[in-house]
Formats: sequence, structure tokens, C-alpha cells
Amino acid sequence: MMNKNIRSIAVKFIFGAITLASMPLFAQQTAQIRSILNNFKSYRYSDVFLFKLDDAAVTAINPLLGVPEPKINTAANRSKKKDAIQEAIDDGETELVKVIKEKSGTNMNNDDREYEKYYRVFKKWQDELFSRAYIVTNRFKTGDPFEIIGLLTSANKDLVSKLDECIDPPKGIYLSNDLERISSPDTNGIAKTLYEYIERKVVQNDAENVTAEAQGIGSDATFLPKKYGSSFPIKEDDIQQYLRITDGQPQDYYAEHELTVGIFDLLRYRHYGKLDDLDENNDIIPDAEATDSSVRKVYNRNLPLFGAEIRYGLPEINYPSLWSERITMNVMWQSNKLGVVLPTNGWSSIASNVFSVKRRLTNAGVGLYGSLDFPIKLINQGGVFNFNASYVFGNAGINPINTDFIFQGKTVNQLTDSASYRSLGISYLPRFHAQAHYSFAIDIDHNSFFRFKLGATMYMIQRWAEFGKYMGKDPKTGKDIVETKNRLSDQYSYDDLSIYNKFDLLSIAALQGLKPTETVAGLSGRIEFMTRSRTVPWGAAVQYFDGAVSGDVWIQVPVYEGFALRGQAQFFQTAFRDPKAWEEQTVVIPSLQMLFNF
Repeated sequence: MMNKNIRSIAVKFIFGAITLASMPLFAQQTAQIRSILNNFKSYRYSDVFLFKLDDAAVTAINPLLGVPEPKINTAANRSKKKDAIQEAIDDGETELVKVIKEKSGTNMNNDDREYEKYYRVFKKWQDELFSRAYIVTNRFKTGDPFEIIGLLTSANKDLVSKLDECIDPPKGIYLSNDLERISSPDTNGIAKTLYEYIERKVVQNDAENVTAEAQGIGSDATFLPKKYGSSFPIKEDDIQQYLRITDGQPQDYYAEHELTVGIFDLLRYRHYGKLDDLDENNDIIPDAEATDSSVRKVYNRNLPLFGAEIRYGLPEINYPSLWSERITMNVMWQSNKLGVVLPTNGWSSIASNVFSVKRRLTNAGVGLYGSLDFPIKLINQGGVFNFNASYVFGNAGINPINTDFIFQGKTVNQLTDSASYRSLGISYLPRFHAQAHYSFAIDIDHNSFFRFKLGATMYMIQRWAEFGKYMGKDPKTGKDIVETKNRLSDQYSYDDLSIYNKFDLLSIAALQGLKPTETVAGLSGRIEFMTRSRTVPWGAAVQYFDGAVSGDVWIQVPVYEGFALRGQAQFFQTAFRDPKAWEEQTVVIPSLQMLFNF
């Protein structure tokens, strides 16, 4: 029995000795890690990753890592001179009592002095808050396990500043063992410690990767070049990200409704949500936002459930906005659209009256429009196949363009005509179009996005001319009755023209190679770009088809959360040919849009 006790004591002694011996080693390692993290130059040579937390996360963890916010007592809260005291302290007034008496006309009482004490403590507490926080991890790769080394804080409150200006040196350094002892700011979520809280931020891509900047900047010299252009393919089943690039939707939506009001050419509503995912037992699989209240739900990570829009334009064949004379009303579900072409050109006159763009096209009756997306993986980067088409019914509206012809003709009396120039007013109608594009997209540094489209486009243009058709004589007045009608340029009667001693201009036009219909088809391509800048996002798109280019450039100014203003300019330019009879060489139409998320 005694031998057993002796062995037990010996084992405990040896274990205690090992523990005591390892404590200085652990402390030494901790000090070395702090020293490395305190020196910004270390990041140039290390294999660590750096992630920046957003403002909401910084606000949430600030109280956990500093002194708690001071509480105002009852006496201070009774003060009637709070605003005057705050203003005097903020202005750095040294004779506070005198300044307050001059402004209010009375001396400070006990409640006012209590509020002065509180506000000075509050100001000191506010100055001690950190404004930025950075997570340091070992080598990170999406989907692979990783470890958090520490958390760095910065007191730099400048809106624009370089990374080295923020954490060289950092305000505070909190290692992984520190973070595991601090509770999570989200008391109702899955994360129980601050370590788990910021770990989820990295896993869910809720923290900005700034590793490239850390590796490329030094205080004296740059030894490792900054890494630009780290590209990440966007999967073919992530159609919503493709749609966000095309629509130019850089901001995250924290509410489910979107309303876009364009001054001239767009009115759109979309409702965002998420279709429930079911497991093998048909039970709903909860997402991160549902299980962690610290994660703000971003509605436009998913496709819109439904929506509707009224928009101007035929951008598929390069004809933008008001200049197209085309208004379409669509219903939308997810990334698909189905709608009708309205039998009007609406307020297209703004194109000429305001923007000095000559109107060259016309409209007809009701039509149909559709656009469908299909995820199809043909290349490693994945891709989305889009098909869209439209067709309009009925006779064309009248929007004549004078077309000159040179000929040697005869009058209806078969007399030789000495004049060799005649003008015919023709209205041009896009009867139908069809387009098929295969596209893929890439993400550059999780901040800039490109979508590339390649395929084919075709459309048919029709020439319509207005002529009077003889209907006989009025029995009362004896005058000719003429029915004026806009018809295709091959649907005419020589007799209709000869009544008024007109020249057979349409026959002349046919001799000059002018056909009633013309089909244009060819390869087409489009490049779309969007950057998710935190200050002023912007984007652009360029499309090529039939020797001409079109596209748009936009810039978006966030006014406050849920509301932004977007300035946009759409353009058309004939690049490798002369403009057709129904085109202008250059068209630029600006617009302003208001975007609401509620």
C-alpha cells in the first residue's frame, strides 16, 4: 500500500515538474508571437492570412475587448444643460463654468457638474475604442481547416488609410487563447466564444481578405510584390451572381424588397427570398442566418422569387433606352422573364427633344418577349446559357425617315421625268429578334467581377411607307375619298399612286435594291464588369454585334442603407461600318435611377 502511494506521489511530482517547466516555454512562445504580430514587416515574409472585419462586427466586439461604456447616473441625467456642456467640452473650453453661464444665463448646479463628470469619462472611453479589427490566421484555403492566430485592433479613424497605417503597430493584440476566454457578442447564436464568432466570419466570407496588401507594403521598401488579380471562378449554379453582374447590383440587400425607379426608362420591383432546402427526410435545412443572429441576412444572395418591370430598350440588338422606341412589360421569377411588348412608343420623343438624338425606329402592335437562363457547365469556370427573343404583331406606326433615290423615271402619263432625285418617307420596324449567349464569370480579389458572353444574334427590320388608297368619290361633294395607310414597301398598288399623278417611288426603290424586309444576323459578344467598392461602386458593359458596339457605364452612390442613387449613360456607336438607314452613328442617353431596399 505504501509503495502504491509512493508511486502516486512520484507520478504527480513528475507531472507537476513538467508543467512548471513548460510554463516559461509557453510564455516565451506567446511573447514571440506578440512581437511578430506587432511588427508589420513580419507579414511580408510570413505565410499567414489577414482578414478585415466589417463595421458591424467591430461595433459588436468593441465592448468585449475594452472598458465597458460608462453609465449615466440619475443626477447627471437630470441636467438641463447637456448640449451646452457637450459643445464646450468638444470645443476644448478650459473655463467651462464661465462659458456655460454666458450661454445659458445661469450657473451650473450639481446636476450639471455630474453631467460634466460623466461626459468627460464618456469622451475618454470613446477615444479608447478601436475603429478597425483584423483576424490573423494560418494559411487559408476555402473549405480546408485553419486556425486563428490572433486578432489585431486599430485606433486609426481615417476614412481612407493604408493597412500599415492601421496596424503598424496595432492598438491591441489578442491571441487565440485570449479569444477563447471571451464570450461571443452574439449571445443567441451558435458561437459561444469570440474565437468561434470571428472564425465563422472567415468561413462565411463575411470578412475581407487583405492578405495581398499586407504582403506588398513595407515602411521602408517593398520586398514582395503585392498580389493583384487573384481570380476565383463563379460556379454555374450561382446564377444570382451572374445576374448581379449584369444588373449592376454591387450592394447587399438586408431587406426583401427592391424597387428601382429610373427617370426615363425603367420601373422595376423584385421580391427576394430563399426557397427552402430539404434533406433526405424532407426536413428544412436551416441556413447560417437562421441559426446565428450575429449574421445579417443578405437577401440578394439568392435569386428573386418574383418581380415585375417596365423598361425601354432593345439592348440585345444594340439599341438602347428611348432610342429603341420599344417598351416591354415583364413578369420575373428567379432569373427568367416573360412579358409583352406594349403597342406604343410612349415618351420616346424625349430622345430627340431632350438629348438631341434623331428618332429612327418605330413601334407596332402588341408583342411577346422572353428571356431564360440555364446553368450549363461547358468549361472549368462553369457558365450560364441565356436565350431571349421578341416578336411584335400588327402594322407599324408612322415615324418616316426621308430616303433619297437617284433614278431616271417617267410620269404616270409615260412622259420622261427630267428630275433624277426623289424622296420616300420610310418607317423602320424591328419585327423580331433572337439571341443565344453562353457566359461565364470570374471574381477578382472578391471585389471585382467580370461576366463574358459569346454567341449569336439576329433580328428582322421591316420598311413601311405611308400612301393614300383611292376609295372612290364622295357622293355629296364629288371629292376623292382617300384612305391613308402605312404599309410594307411591297404592298402597294400602282393605281393608288397614279390617281395623284405620283411617281411609283416604291418600284423605283425596289430597283435600287431596297427590300421590304431585311434580316441581320451574326456573332455577338458582351463583357460586363462590376466592382464592389465600399465607397462608390461602379461598372460598365460593352457589347459587339453587326459591326457596332453598345453598352453602358454606371456609378452608384449609397445615400444611406436601403437607398442609393445611380447615374448611368447608355451608348451606341457604329465601329466598323457606316450606320444603316435606321441608325445614327453615335447615340448617348444618360439616365438617373433611384434604388430602394426595404
